[in-house]
Amino acid sequence: MRKFPFLLLLLCSLVWNASAQNRLGLRAGYNRADIKFIIPGFLLNHPITQFEHLDAYHAGFYYRWAPRYGLVGVRAELLYSVKGMHQGDFHTENPPPARLHYIALPVMVELKVNPAFWFNAGAEFALLANPSKNALHHHILDLGISFGLSYRLQPRLWLDARTVIGLMNLTGEQDGDLEGRPLGGMKSYNRLLQIGLLYDLMVQPLPPEGAYADEGPAQAKPEKKT
Repeated sequence: MRKFPFLLLLLCSLVWNASAQNRLGLRAGYNRADIKFIIPGFLLNHPITQFEHLDAYHAGFYYRWAPRYGLVGVRAELLYSVKGMHQGDFHTENPPPARLHYIALPVMVELKVNPAFWFNAGAEFALLANPSKNALHHHILDLGISFGLSYRLQPRLWLDARTVIGLMNLTGEQDGDLEGRPLGGMKSYNRLLQIGLLYDLMVQPLPPEGAYADEGPAQAKPEKKT
């Protein structure tokens, strides 16, 4: 009797995996990065608008699990992602851009709209890889929420676009700017628009011939009457 729960769990796992499809692939693309600054009492807490966005990139791997003919899937990614901004501030002419290099782990829940379109939403956990080279390095960890859309260009090729909204303040209350001036309680948060291409290197099990992996079995063509 003690073995029954284990055997039941094993059987459920085998049935679960047999009805699922796993995808492993590469992702790379464009980052439109920005940092939202808020100073208490300044412009009614509106974000400072003098800073410009940073054109950057991301690249890495992803793993996707989804029921073969279901509506919901899960995708996890491991990315090298560059965030930051152009520091067009009040004190320095043509300052260098602030580039924040992260190792990011987005985890997304996907909802199928149709075989070509998937809506996704989830969270992103990120670790700052170059804290010693940035003034904004009070927190080396970043947490954000994300949402977006994926569009299937070909059976193994996807176009993906999403927004990532940072939730963790990058600067601490005791931090200063590049010249050591106190920031006066200013808070800053990462903002990111990502557009990328995803390519499935491995798909298991393979979809039926003539069908997308998520569409279900291919429909047999009707025979022509002679």
